[in-house]
Formats: sequence, C-alpha cells, structure tokens
Amino acid sequence: MNIIKTKSTDYEFFYKLQSDPKVRLFLGGPVAKEEIDIKFQQYLRAIPPTFHFAVRSKKCSFIDLISLDQYRDETNIELSYQFLPKIWGNGFAFEATNTILEYALHTLKLPTIIAETQKKNIMSIRLLKKLNMKLIDEVTRFGESQLIFSK
Repeated sequence: MNIIKTKSTDYEFFYKLQSDPKVRLFLGGPVAKEEIDIKFQQYLRAIPPTFHFAVRSKKCSFIDLISLDQYRDETNIELSYQFLPKIWGNGFAFEATNTILEYALHTLKLPTIIAETQKKNIMSIRLLKKLNMKLIDEVTRFGESQLIFSK
C-alpha cells in the first residue's frame, strides 16, 4: 500500500469517489461534477493542518482518500475517509486509516483526533472501534444521528 498526498493526476479517482452512490450513502449522496471540480482544487491547495492523502494498492490503483482537516469545533482535527466499494472488507481501510492516524498522533503530534460518522454507518463504526477510537458523543446533524469518536 502506498499513501501519498493527493496530486492533480488523482482527479479521475477523486471523481469516482465523490460520484459513487455507495461511497456517498452516508455523506449526503453523490456530488455534482461542478462541485467535485471545486472540491478537488481545494484538496490540491490544502495547507496544514489540512492534509489529503491518496491511497494506492501495490498495483498503483487508487483505492481510497483519507483526510485530516479542521473539525467543526475549530479546535480539533478530524480524520475522514472514503473507500471505493471494490476494496470494502479486505482490511485496506484499517491499514490505511491506522497509518494516517499514527502519522497524525506521532509525527504531527496532534493531541486528539476526532472522527464523525452516521449512526447508520455500521462499517465506519466498526473501523473506528478497531482503530481504538472511543465514542465520546452523539449529535443530530444533517437530520441524522451522528456518532463522534476520539483518540
């Protein structure tokens, strides 16, 4: 597995993630192309404490996008991720998110990392628990119950 900062050649895969109904099921649904284009340019121009990483398999195939970004409380950093459905259930999500989580905590020396997911998103909840993140709050946002985890 290869994890590097998102670069301009990642657009096609970024588009796939943002437009895939399965990927976006708990994220508000597929994103319109115009919004994807704007969002991608923002990803490329991100400056710390925001980081966007592209994850590739050993065959150089793009499989994931992981971000560290300012959380809505403007104090903490949030770990977020999107995986292509073809890799779900293969352990890539844990390996990739754990690598970024360790980077955030040990290299960047961030004191806390937050992750938020819909209560309905069982796969994401399992992943966050496997990463030893602890449930710290439940809120209603976007008309849905959201769980907030911390490490």
